[in-house]
Amino acid sequence: MNQRICWLGALLAMAGMAFVSLRGQEATPDPTSLTNLTLREMGAGVFQLGRVTLDRTQREIRFPAVVNMTAGPIEYFLVTESGKTHESVLRTAVEPFQIHTAMLLLGVKGAGGTPFPTNATERLPGDPVLLEVRWKERGKERRAAAEQFVRNREARRVMKRGVWIYNGSRVAEIGFVAQETGSIIALMEVPESEV
Repeated sequence: MNQRICWLGALLAMAGMAFVSLRGQEATPDPTSLTNLTLREMGAGVFQLGRVTLDRTQREIRFPAVVNMTAGPIEYFLVTESGKTHESVLRTAVEPFQIHTAMLLLGVKGAGGTPFPTNATERLPGDPVLLEVRWKERGKERRAAAEQFVRNREARRVMKRGVWIYNGSRVAEIGFVAQETGSIIALMEVPESEV
């Protein structure tokens, strides 16, 4: 992926799954503050919350992200700029609570405080989501499953395609934990991350 500036978004498919994508466009500074964000209607069923675009018709959210790492060990697919950038494929300046609010407005449910199961064969709490990457290359939109950007060096193959689980992070004494840690999409079971 040659493009360094991308758009990350999520599309909730008809089966009740979300879909995340990247689009190559220049990102501009976010003029909004962390509090008192306005949900603005941009068109029929399309809303803006900070830098997150919510499309209720397509059941999609989009927000800017940049390629953070192209090689090395990773534990996250997406973190904030203040998150664990030393081990994440992508990073974003978008606040986790904005992403979470948009997902809730789409009807995507997280774990709701349900703890992760101790048995690894049990399903994690939260709605299943699909992740995809979109970017522009030579003026043409390209797309690939997010899993295509995660490789197991020992097995010499990309991550198996499948559903991710939107757990919605959790709320603790410090507040919305994903907001505090900067963890948005994890490749392992991290209750602090949103996915």
